Amino acid sequence: MLRIEYYPEKLFRDDENDRRRRQRQGHDPEPKPVDQTINRLINKGSRVTLWVEPEKHQIIQYTFDNVNLDFLPAQWLATVSGMHASMRMSQAFPEVWLPRDLHMNFSVSLAVGEVTGEYALNYHDYRQAEVKAGIRIPGAR
Repeated sequence: MLRIEYYPEKLFRDDENDRRRRQRQGHDPEPKPVDQTINRLINKGSRVTLWVEPEKHQIIQYTFDNVNLDFLPAQWLATVSGMHASMRMSQAFPEVWLPRDLHMNFSVSLAVGEVTGEYALNYHDYRQAEVKAGIRIPGAR
């Protein structure tokens, strides 16, 4: 198993889908400078770790950690102390890898103390679809 750790440069950025969505909603399709700045700073403060099975060329697990979010506004009101997300994959069918579980947690420091949150989602009971097709010619038996 290979463990690859990197600090992304373009993980958080607007793509063509974001531009089309804004245009459909009647907004300027180009991102605002403040959005571009926030995306750049989130990229700078993030770390992604991948666990890869080299023989199968398959990502088995990846984690996302925000190392530093000190740039967020309103630090006097709330400070994000930590954020973590992780997804593990499993081989649901031969040569088919699908998500097995997703875990996210965060902590925010407020004047009243630290508030934490957690979210987990487990995927199971995958079923392989079967499709059958035929051609029916009218009048033929």
